[in-house]
Amino acid sequence: MDLEHRVLMCKLDSTNAPPDYGDGGRYWRFIGVNESECATNAFSQGVTAYTLDLRSEHFYPIIAQDLFPPNQLTRVPYHHRWLINRVDQFLASISSAWFRLELSINSSQSGPNYMYPTFSEASPNYFQLHTLANVGGPEIPTFQEYVPRIQKPTSDEYSFSTFEVGQGMCSVVYSDSAADVYLIDAGAGTPITRGMYLGKALSKNDLLSIVKTRNVHFILSHGDSDHWRLLSWDPVLRSRIVEYIVPDSLDSVAFHDKVLKVPGKAPIHKVLKGTPPISLPLGKGQLVIYRTTPSAPTSNNDGLVVVFENGLREKVLASGDCVYTELAKDHALAIQKLPTDKYHGIVVPHHGDHASKHKVPPAALHGSLAFFSAGDHSSYKHPTPASELAHQHAGFKTLVNKKPTGIGEVKLI
Repeated sequence: MDLEHRVLMCKLDSTNAPPDYGDGGRYWRFIGVNESECATNAFSQGVTAYTLDLRSEHFYPIIAQDLFPPNQLTRVPYHHRWLINRVDQFLASISSAWFRLELSINSSQSGPNYMYPTFSEASPNYFQLHTLANVGGPEIPTFQEYVPRIQKPTSDEYSFSTFEVGQGMCSVVYSDSAADVYLIDAGAGTPITRGMYLGKALSKNDLLSIVKTRNVHFILSHGDSDHWRLLSWDPVLRSRIVEYIVPDSLDSVAFHDKVLKVPGKAPIHKVLKGTPPISLPLGKGQLVIYRTTPSAPTSNNDGLVVVFENGLREKVLASGDCVYTELAKDHALAIQKLPTDKYHGIVVPHHGDHASKHKVPPAALHGSLAFFSAGDHSSYKHPTPASELAHQHAGFKTLVNKKPTGIGEVKLI
């Protein structure tokens, strides 16, 4: 068997990623670059980012030995839920750090662990992991500050639609008569997988039908890949993007891939922490971008929140993975007020996890729509019954499709 030795420098994306290939189970997802490219000047010019999915069960004992005294480990089996959670929490707490992965590519194309160039249609390469270490690494360069363009007033009527993308998140603000649309996240996850998407196995793709002939302004809530993976799967979607608007906390290796960093193409701009709400007029309505200022930043609460209001003063809230309780205690007064407003539509934060049942905003009308962007992830099991019930008690009609076969449009207003 021919083995190709590789060393990659990576950042942790998820401790429980929905796998695109492999045999199920729990996966850690890393996104990184070849060790030879891991330098600040290389990121400035553009690198090749790789996605690595690692079957985590095999490596809990290795990492646990560094975390816990031997007398604790003898009492707790390596598959015990307590130990799994402790290891995952430890990895997540240092997710901004660099990890050095030494591995061998397995030419037989089999095994639980696999990798592929992130922005590509390449088949996965399976690998054997030799070492995984938390190490130091370079600072990832930052982006230019976002400055909204001056827009001419129009009479276009905009609407807000979200999409069934499984365990991910993706929404669009658009008008049938306008050339520009606003894409809020572009993620996907099980049962909508990379293999399914690239294999043209979707029953429909309403998102691509809307954006493929328009100018797309992409707004990223935060850096987790289940909020941007469609960009890496679809070159047609990427070709329509005219600008990227991201939080200044974004340190994902992927957004420095040479596929995105093409001179003269769509610029990537950051919204700084402390920036006042940014209002983009759309017809008789507006799209407002808020930059959170959390007291205890996490990958979920440290990012961008969007509120859309149409010409009829109907509102939709899309806060990514930032749950309502985090909005309510944010340092920015404008964000604190968001959970107290009334909405005609909500993209429920963090896929309807347990925390999203608290401080649910009131529905503007009985039967206003609350969309749960959740799939059939085997352990997350989003949405939780408690979150669904809390949104119903707040006056919303809850929309859940855990097993979409295609990317279907769901119009909220």
